[in-house]
Amino acid sequence: SFKHLDTTNPKYHAQKCCVDFFKRMVEALVRYSNFTVEQFREQNNDDGRHCHYFPNTSEPDGFTCLNDPEGLEQEEAWQIRLCPDMRRPPESGWRIHGVLLADVFYVVWLDYDHLFYENQQFSPGGGRT
Repeated sequence: SFKHLDTTNPKYHAQKCCVDFFKRMVEALVRYSNFTVEQFREQNNDDGRHCHYFPNTSEPDGFTCLNDPEGLEQEEAWQIRLCPDMRRPPESGWRIHGVLLADVFYVVWLDYDHLFYENQQFSPGGGRT
């Protein structure tokens, strides 16, 4: 769901993303829509899909943009790597971040430059998984 997509944060703004980013995002979301919740939550994978521990990121306060009655900011935060088969920037750094609540993944940030993790391994903006 894009119900909680943050369109105000310049760090994760959709205008930074190219057409290929959106194509890969749709492909990833279609792929994961066929997973059970248990399959999605399996963190021992080669996809670069995992939960976040916000204090170890560039966003130590978490999804501060979520101001909702559903209490999503208290739910598990996840990263999805859009191009797990790519090893070179920029594609290697493309991520989306969001919250899994029941069987719905709410996309919160589009991380074109992989700025969520500050590390030079995957992209100019940073990145490690």
